[in-house]
Amino acid sequence: MLRIDDVLGGQPTRLTHLLDVGAEGSAKRSGDSIIISDDGERLTYAELVARVAGSAARLAEHGVRAGDRVLLVLENSVEAVVLFFAVQRLEAWPVMVNARMTASEITGIQNHCRPRAIVFLSAASPAALAHAETFGAAELGSVHISAGLAAEPEAWGAASDQQVAAMIYTSGSTGQPKGVMLSHRNLLFNAAVVAQERGYCPDDTLYGLAPMSHSLGLGGLLLPALLSGAHYHAVARFDPMAFLDMAMAGKVTILNAPPAAYLALSKVIAEQRLDLSAAKLRVLGVGSAPLDALLKVRVEAAFGQPLHNGYGITETGPSISFSRPDNQAPGLSVGPPLPHVEVKVVDADGAELASDEEGELWVRSPGNMLGYYRDEAATAAAMHAGGWFASGDIASLDGDGNLYILGRLKELIIRSGFNVYPAEIENVLNDDIAVAASAVIGVPDGENEAIVAYVQPTVGMLVDTDRLTATLRERLSPYKQPREIRILEQLPQTSTGKVLKARLK
Repeated sequence: MLRIDDVLGGQPTRLTHLLDVGAEGSAKRSGDSIIISDDGERLTYAELVARVAGSAARLAEHGVRAGDRVLLVLENSVEAVVLFFAVQRLEAWPVMVNARMTASEITGIQNHCRPRAIVFLSAASPAALAHAETFGAAELGSVHISAGLAAEPEAWGAASDQQVAAMIYTSGSTGQPKGVMLSHRNLLFNAAVVAQERGYCPDDTLYGLAPMSHSLGLGGLLLPALLSGAHYHAVARFDPMAFLDMAMAGKVTILNAPPAAYLALSKVIAEQRLDLSAAKLRVLGVGSAPLDALLKVRVEAAFGQPLHNGYGITETGPSISFSRPDNQAPGLSVGPPLPHVEVKVVDADGAELASDEEGELWVRSPGNMLGYYRDEAATAAAMHAGGWFASGDIASLDGDGNLYILGRLKELIIRSGFNVYPAEIENVLNDDIAVAASAVIGVPDGENEAIVAYVQPTVGMLVDTDRLTATLRERLSPYKQPREIRILEQLPQTSTGKVLKARLK
């Protein structure tokens, strides 16, 4: 397996090393064993390498050059993995976006990143096919493509810590999406540290539920799987029963998913009284959204094993900390920082705070981004002297170095002089069986802030706001009570379940 020290020393220089024979686990990769799959395709290592070479050649024929941006409109699939590495082979920048975004959202990203080509993975995604038709893209085998677009190549050929390997657009929950430039070193370090700390090996099968267009799906699942010789199973749309069928058949060992997926799984397990005794699941990880205590208890009871909380940010490649299989973190902690990752909690002036004090989390890591594409002002605001990235998250560290994430700095509500963290209220609301998701925001109320809660009903159920109000009064202090609970059929969300609170405001 690729060692962290190798990455930090500048070797290898490119992500395509993960396709090179020679690393530990290559016996599995070069044989008949499956390295990646989805519901329709299964590829061995040799087949994956051949497919990547063929796709790279076709992209080159359509004018893609080193330094170009290539916009990939996709859902998780074997073809998405192939295209990601095909762009890499040409020293171009893959810019992956989820096909379930709207046409206007994709157009906004296109206008910002100025791609040389847009590739719609139309055979693997009905949503991508619909976008291809809207954009007037030409059919090219299993994909559609808009090629020859006006674009100037960026610099290429730099060392691994300076060359952009991929660009991921943030969800834009607090404003317009920004293009996060991640280097080869950023992503290789993240893959190596995740694989090492979670003990991934060729016998593992990782359930690729988190979208590849999101940092959790790319950095937390796909790349660590390939690095360790594990089997990556790409999943475009979440079906709780499909996962549980695989798990009960002993065909999946690793699940790393958002809390919403675990909520759905725990409900199905309880309702159908499923027997998971034959499952070979050895790591259950959760990330990309806050975890509440009651859901953690419910999931651990349903699966009969720990649920390991974790935390990461797109701008840090993404992994910062997570609970380890051999060291379960206390409570709702996201565990201690990963090896070579430094964190500190600071006040408004950037002065470091003591243990258990609350402030903004700053991170210094080999995973820290190169910056935001074409946005020097935002980059300067986020990156501080000494290589520290200001996360925008409110956090604390306990005496043992375990990290606790309390909420977003910009989402903090000041009510009657008290700090109110939306996640506290959302955790109570989400525990109600009739609530599928919730979001809490602060709205101006004279010189104060009022609390407004939005809830999305579980399919086929009615939300009883009186019951929710009574539960909130029982479990939370008076100053944390929402002034109003509003019901929305569907909260505005990203593909990973993160609510877009800016739209609610």
